Amino acid sequence: MDITSIFGMPVKREIDIGHLLTFVTLLAGFLWWLYTSIREWRRAARKEAESGALRLLLWLLRERQGAPLTLTELRTVFNAPELRSKRLAYCKTNFLFKADDEFERAIYQLDWEGKVDFVGAQAIAFRVDRQPDDHAATSGQRRFAPTRNDVDEALRILHEALRNPEADAWKLRDIARTAYALAPDETAASLRTQMKTGDQKAQRVALELIGELLPKA
Repeated sequence: MDITSIFGMPVKREIDIGHLLTFVTLLAGFLWWLYTSIREWRRAARKEAESGALRLLLWLLRERQGAPLTLTELRTVFNAPELRSKRLAYCKTNFLFKADDEFERAIYQLDWEGKVDFVGAQAIAFRVDRQPDDHAATSGQRRFAPTRNDVDEALRILHEALRNPEADAWKLRDIARTAYALAPDETAASLRTQMKTGDQKAQRVALELIGELLPKA
């Protein structure tokens, strides 16, 4: 056994390989846990900030009392220094829309949730629900009366769209909404059938469309 001495005390220079491997394994496990924990914390904080940003965007639009605001103006107002306290209250951090695609994604999310209306191509307004017959009554226009052929065609278009491997829920949502308004039972049956396929992407699209058709809270 190799023995030396430091300050007159014997020291064993050999290291137990088993203990070393155990230490390395524990250290690696701890570092991985620390990394994943920080990553999940950052992801959760980011998600909370983005959710708060959506609520703040809605607050800004609601304050306009139905008057539209261009997307450029809305982003400028949201990022304004004087709105910092509001951003901290809603987002828990001084969240800013720094990239165009990030801001556009938030706008499309609000549109997806049915909370805003596009007024032209570059302006939006807070959506205020109206009675179904309000527009027809004030404009004098007759409401569209679908025929059975219209219903069959809508279902055919929906079925073909669902079978498209490149389709996503965003592109299909208007088709699904129209088909469901015309034939709720048949549309629901098609989405349930899609949920039972072995294709994970197709199942995910069907689930997202079902969520879109659920009553809004």
